[in-house]
Amino acid sequence: MKKIAKVLAVTAACAAMTGTVAAFAGCGGTTDIVISGSSSVTPLMEVLAAVYEIEEGKTISINQSDSGTGVNEAISGANDIGMASRLIKQGELDQGIKAVTIAQDGIALIVSEDCPVESVTIEEITNLYTSGTAIDGSITAAITREDGSGTRDAFEELFEVESYDSGVDEQSSTGAVITAIANDQSNSMIGYISLGSLSSAEEQGCKALSIEYAAEDGSTTTVEPTVENVQNGTYGAARYFQLAIKKDMDTNSDAYQFIEWIKGYMGQSVVLYEGYVPVYYTFNEVEFVEPTPNA
Repeated sequence: MKKIAKVLAVTAACAAMTGTVAAFAGCGGTTDIVISGSSSVTPLMEVLAAVYEIEEGKTISINQSDSGTGVNEAISGANDIGMASRLIKQGELDQGIKAVTIAQDGIALIVSEDCPVESVTIEEITNLYTSGTAIDGSITAAITREDGSGTRDAFEELFEVESYDSGVDEQSSTGAVITAIANDQSNSMIGYISLGSLSSAEEQGCKALSIEYAAEDGSTTTVEPTVENVQNGTYGAARYFQLAIKKDMDTNSDAYQFIEWIKGYMGQSVVLYEGYVPVYYTFNEVEFVEPTPNA
C-alpha cells in the first residue's frame, strides 16, 4: 500500500497546482486519458487511476463535476470517459455513446454521530424530503444534491421523492454534504452520500443510519449499509456506477484498455478495497492485490 500512498501524494500535489485531480508519474508530461463527471465516482476513480499508473505508466486526469456533465462531455468528445453515479439514460445513449458498468454502490443516509436516531424507514425519508415531516422528533432538516447529480437521481427513485419541501438544503458535491452534516451542532440534519465515501464521513464525525424494511407478515428487518448487504440484496438503496464512452471507441486506445483493466480482477479488487461492490466478481472472489509496476 506504500506504493499507492506515494502515487496519491503526487496526485494531491498536482491537483493543488492545476485544480484537476490527476494520477501522474510526475506533474509534467502529456495526459493519456481524460476523465470527468460524478463527484461520487471520483474518489474511486482516483484510486483506480493511481494503481493503473503504477502498473502501466499512463497519465490520467480526472475532473470532478457531476454525472450529467460527465456524460455530456463524453457525447461531445471533451473527455475520453464520463463518470456517472446512475444508469446512463436512453436519450444519452442515443447520442453515440455506450455505458460500461464498473461497480455497484449503496446510498448511505448520514447524520451527525451524536444524533439519537439509528434507523429510519423509506417512508420516513420520503415524508421528510417532500413535506418536511420530522423523523422521531429529532431529524428536522434535510440535504439533497444539486440538479444533475447522479446520486440525487438515484436517491429520488429509490426513496420515491418526486418534489422537495422548501426547507431542503442543496449541496453541490459529496464532500459538501459530509461537511455540512459533520458541522451540524443541532444533530438534527440528514443527508445522503455514496456508501464508498462513508468511511471518510465517519472520520469527520458522521454516522450512517440503517434502513427498516417491513415484511408481508408485519415484521421489520433493520439492515445496515454495508458492501455485503448491497451485494446480497438486503440493503435496497443501491445503484450502479457507469462510465460513458463513444460507441466506436478504438479498442487499442488507452481509455479502452483502462476500462478493460477496471473490469478485470485487479480493478475489481480495488473496487472492493475502496468500499464498493464489484460487479464482475462476487464479494468472496476478490481481495486487494499489491500492484506491480510495469517493467
